[in-house]
Amino acid sequence: MRSWTLFLTFAVSALGSRDGTLNTGPLDPLPRKNTPAENYFQPAMDFDKDSCYNAVAVDASGRTDKGLPLPGTATSGCRDESRLNHQNVYVRSRCNKGWCAHYYAYYFEKDIGPFAGHRYDWEHVVVWTKYNGNRDKNGYPLIVYVSASQHKGYETKHTSNVRYQEENGYHAKMVYHLDSVTTHNIRFASNNDEPPENHWKAWIKANLVGWLGFPSDNVKNSIQGNVFGDAYLCLKDSAFGGCLTNAMPDEVKKSGFDVTQDFACSSLMATYGTCVKV
Repeated sequence: MRSWTLFLTFAVSALGSRDGTLNTGPLDPLPRKNTPAENYFQPAMDFDKDSCYNAVAVDASGRTDKGLPLPGTATSGCRDESRLNHQNVYVRSRCNKGWCAHYYAYYFEKDIGPFAGHRYDWEHVVVWTKYNGNRDKNGYPLIVYVSASQHKGYETKHTSNVRYQEENGYHAKMVYHLDSVTTHNIRFASNNDEPPENHWKAWIKANLVGWLGFPSDNVKNSIQGNVFGDAYLCLKDSAFGGCLTNAMPDEVKKSGFDVTQDFACSSLMATYGTCVKV
């Protein structure tokens, strides 16, 4: 068993550094720019002590992050307290058939577990709201489901089984963690996650960049190519519909939700903001 572990560690480390490009430091984050609904429902994140902090995928010049090499520990180079000032979260929304999906994406420079790992990681949380139903005390639609990416699939919970931070909105509490002996993913927070384990001991809501809130199309397009290895960004045009299908709860599927259309966005923007240019 030990020799097999050593073999895996060597093989993965060699793969992680094969292109010879290294970060010279974290990129500067883009400013917060999103719709009111995207901001209102942004998840509140923590990061277990065996996990990196999420990072900036692209800066205002369109330069993309180069990731971190795999030799070292799961948190080497990616969990300093200063990293909490160099974060972005990205979001893309789609609304039709009475439902809105707010799809949040988190970029990590590497993902290392005990026996495997890779440079670059994208993880996602989807907040599903029903806009033709009841509203909360602030006039926003109620959250019905939350879905968290877990390797190649999603775990979905009804809102009654999700913990929230109520602070200028409703923010599902989520935790980036090491999933057993594999690699990292996002899980739902429990009572045992109080207080948070990050350096600030707080639930983190980093600068949120809406899909239509990038400084320019060139900056946004720079993260739509194959620049993050095998890590998969679900927000990009070529992936968004398929990822929505994979994450979609059964109730949303039965409504006929169209993963390719945004036709409810313009009418809803006047009510609470969804998915138009900001």
